[in-house]
Amino acid sequence: MNIRRWLAAVLVGMSLLMVRSSIGEDSKSAAEALKRGDSLGEKGDFDAAIVAYTEAIHLDGKKAEAFCARGRTYMLKGDVDKAILSAAAGR
Repeated sequence: MNIRRWLAAVLVGMSLLMVRSSIGEDSKSAAEALKRGDSLGEKGDFDAAIVAYTEAIHLDGKKAEAFCARGRTYMLKGDVDKAILSAAAGR
């Protein structure tokens, strides 16, 4: 194998590893944001909880729990329309 091909293979492999690890970090960060939202919601800080749940959604758009939790929190605030929209977005 010539040096150019070897170097290209190494660079591609490193890129794949970086992408894979950043995906894992996003999922971990999303889980942390979800926990933070839960904690804030339990304390009655609904606005901050919604921000945390929205952060979890931005980090991992497939995290249905974050959509549902955000919808539940909107409901607790009395904003039924946003609650429905948030819950529906997580389907």
